[in-house]
Amino acid sequence: MIRSNEIQLKLLYAISSSQTPEIDVNAIKYIASLHNDISIELDNLSSLSLISSHYSGNKCFYSINNIFKDYLLEEKRIPLAEYSSYRSRAISYINIATDIDAGFKYNFGLEHINDINKLKSFSILLEIMNSEDFNSITKYNQKIEEAKILYPGNYLLPVYKSVLKMNTSKNKTLNTTDININFVSCEDLVYDLHEKRMLTIWKSIMYLMIGNFQEVTMELKNISSGEHDSLINMLIATAYNYLAYNEYISGRIREHDELRDIASYYYDKSFEDFLSKSYFFFLKYNFIYAYKKHLRVINKDVKFIDFKPYALDPVMFIDNRFLMSF
Repeated sequence: MIRSNEIQLKLLYAISSSQTPEIDVNAIKYIASLHNDISIELDNLSSLSLISSHYSGNKCFYSINNIFKDYLLEEKRIPLAEYSSYRSRAISYINIATDIDAGFKYNFGLEHINDINKLKSFSILLEIMNSEDFNSITKYNQKIEEAKILYPGNYLLPVYKSVLKMNTSKNKTLNTTDININFVSCEDLVYDLHEKRMLTIWKSIMYLMIGNFQEVTMELKNISSGEHDSLINMLIATAYNYLAYNEYISGRIREHDELRDIASYYYDKSFEDFLSKSYFFFLKYNFIYAYKKHLRVINKDVKFIDFKPYALDPVMFIDNRFLMSF
């Protein structure tokens, strides 16, 4: 009966090839190169006593019956070529780095993530985003698929896709529909409140990068207070700053003044706190540039502003350092 089910065989091979005594679902899927839900197949194998499971925290771990594992390996019931392939994937899984650069951790909100598969997934995307050849789709397609298997809710993937299109498309354009399509694929797969917050922040940064300032204010309007409040307020302030400018050049002075007052409120509330934190250089450059423009409009002195501290940008963001102008 087992042999008639290809997926169950793959799962048995994957668990047998694991480099650890027990293994969780996403690691099994990584080794077996499977994207779909495998819970039914795992339950079937458990009911046959071929594998066993237990929970640690909120995660289920699986191990294979040792007698059955010996039978599979010693009697060569797993074809050698397949076993070598699974073994190679198992070793690859173990070797995926989880020590993420502190600047990347802070800016993408990864400091509180302890789940090993999430860390591995984010690490894969960050390695691509920080590579000189980040725009080599064919080279990194398999790695991107692996990151999605390890954590389908990896919110760096829509960020990567959005910036990639902005940097490499023929006319270097990215629109709101592109951003929404990129993010909708993972929004329903993020359950942690802190991660949802960071997803919203980075989605808003993407909107700001294409000049959709109204969407920034709508996206962040109801976001709860918490970590990175000063970044959120700078996003809102910058959006209102540009919305005000658009009203001014259209001759709607009253509307300009109202929006300018809102921008001033958020700048006064959070600029100093934002300045004290190690956000990416491209964020600091663009927000400080817009802030200085705002000060000139409201007839305030514009003094030298030191960017430090700041985090070095991932390579793929370097082309986006000088986005805003008016």
